[in-house]
Amino acid sequence: MGSEDSQLVSCSSAFDAMWFCFSPANQFKKYYREGTYDECEVQQRVFSLCMQLRYREVNGKGDDEAARKIKDEMIALSSKSLKDHVWKFKPPPAKPAEETLEPFK
Repeated sequence: MGSEDSQLVSCSSAFDAMWFCFSPANQFKKYYREGTYDECEVQQRVFSLCMQLRYREVNGKGDDEAARKIKDEMIALSSKSLKDHVWKFKPPPAKPAEETLEPFK
């Protein structure tokens, strides 16, 4: 067993993310951008999974199949937020035609 395996999972970052999600600043930003409030479902789920995983580790079940499924779901949920962008990206500008550049030469 390595030193990484013997350490308990820390849920403080998951709790901080959930706490920020419920903050007035985040709720106002979400309402301003989308017209609805943020229900913070992903952050709540990640924190819940983290607590389940920590409970399993404390009770010596941190290496079983259920713990691996919890870890996989946590990774999937955390990478999900990286896929969606708030803004739509513009296409790159087209190259100017040679005729438009003649007066500047």
